Amino acid sequence: MAKLKLGRGFDKTYRRQWGYFEQQFEELLTKYGGEFVAMYNGRVIDHDKDDEELARRMLDDKMGAKRFIIAEVSREPRVYEV
Repeated sequence: MAKLKLGRGFDKTYRRQWGYFEQQFEELLTKYGGEFVAMYNGRVIDHDKDDEELARRMLDDKMGAKRFIIAEVSREPRVYEV
């Protein structure tokens, strides 16, 4: 996985969450390759092939105002700040 350079808009919380994703990437790729994962404090909270559905569940049902990341588990991941 190529290292993603996070811009200034990402604060320490998001940088820490992304660090957890990077540390666990190979294991995540094995379990969730081709899906999106929602991570909080180094744990996968939920996953789905549909990033919008995953975000809806996370915001409506699970995390509320807590800060988490949703990342695509692939060799070329995208990260969404929510």
